[in-house]
Amino acid sequence: MILWLLNSWISYIVHAVLIAGIVGTFFGSIVAKIPGIGNYGTIVKTIAMPLFVIAVFAEGYLFASTSWIEEAKKFEEKVKIAEKQSQETNVKLGQALADKNNSVKQQQIVIQEKIKEVEVKVNAECKIAPDVIKILNDAAKLK
Repeated sequence: MILWLLNSWISYIVHAVLIAGIVGTFFGSIVAKIPGIGNYGTIVKTIAMPLFVIAVFAEGYLFASTSWIEEAKKFEEKVKIAEKQSQETNVKLGQALADKNNSVKQQQIVIQEKIKEVEVKVNAECKIAPDVIKILNDAAKLK
């Protein structure tokens, strides 16, 4: 609130200096042509011209700063939207990763059970059956 009030007073002061510069330059030029008080008109014009130039630069600065502030607000809104979208996407990716991990775990359990079943055959005959090699290869592919 205070910052807004301060900014508005600064803009009012800049506008007032601009108007004073324009009016002072105009009336200073007119009064400078009147004999007797022409010196005062020259003094007013000499003071009003730099005020006008400074006020024009200050007006440009105020306009540019407000436009940059508006641009920053637009980009902040875009960032907020992007953050929400990234959170939603992260939730979806987390669910997909959990589903994939569950399916891998289930396949590992199935393969481990097959290995236990074939283990009895291998120990009894001391020969490696082609089923055992296939099961071991399938287990190695999952990692």
